[in-house]
Amino acid sequence: FRIRPNSIMKKLDDPEVKRDPGFSLILYQDHATSDSDAEAAAVASDEETTGMSRRKPRELYWVDKRTLPWRLLPPQAMEECARAQNRPLWVCDRLAKELHSVIDQDNWTARERLTLLSKVEKLSGCVGACERIHQTVVPLNYARHALRSLTMWLLSLPFA
Repeated sequence: FRIRPNSIMKKLDDPEVKRDPGFSLILYQDHATSDSDAEAAAVASDEETTGMSRRKPRELYWVDKRTLPWRLLPPQAMEECARAQNRPLWVCDRLAKELHSVIDQDNWTARERLTLLSKVEKLSGCVGACERIHQTVVPLNYARHALRSLTMWLLSLPFA
């Protein structure tokens, strides 16, 4: 899922939330729809005080490493995931790499590996399809019409 601010991410300069530096991971808000620079999404350890990237000021956020989904990852993978421009696709790639690294045994055959890799490939395709839907611009007239229709339907519910 796309990590949204104010759900598990907190602003770095928020005075209402106390941050434990030992268990916090600094990252930028996920801007995969408008930002094509992979380095701009990197973990900002040296930018913690300035809040500046190479192009323009961007707000820094932090997450607690002990919360889901971050606590599921080992420390090195956590840093790599935070640096990833597209975190869901990074997870799919990591799953595929892990499946490739498992050695063949009596209870783990090449057929099972290929089956699981095909499932990961399907998941990756679904993530891409969801992102295409998310990035599709809704025409203004359509949005207005849908809002007005929904409003009229909701206002007419008490009379049904």
